[in-house]
Amino acid sequence: MTPEVIASGAPAHNVMSETKLSDFGRFFGKVVKNGNCWQWTSTLDGKGYGRFWCNGKSWWVHRWAYAVFCGDIPAGLTIDHKCHNPGCVNPAHLAVATRAENTAEGNVRRAIIYTRRRRGA
Repeated sequence: MTPEVIASGAPAHNVMSETKLSDFGRFFGKVVKNGNCWQWTSTLDGKGYGRFWCNGKSWWVHRWAYAVFCGDIPAGLTIDHKCHNPGCVNPAHLAVATRAENTAEGNVRRAIIYTRRRRGA
């Protein structure tokens, strides 16, 4: 799938056959595109991750976005926010990763933030 298709918001393919057109309307009604991120504006948990009710199930919204726009999430893998924004649901910013890869990426991000704060940047 090209970045243009992802950026347009059009689903690449329907990996969840029960997903209705109205679900996309509800999804995009709760998204604000600011910069490159698509910020989820509805309910967030304490860590900034959103939830979305679809097909009789409560989803982590970034996982729903990845599954619908990019394809199935392989068993045992997580979704990593390459933009480091847990409220972002832009499929171009989401990638499958092992838990170890996702944790390592988070550790690097925290180290960079810590260093910037110490330097006053």
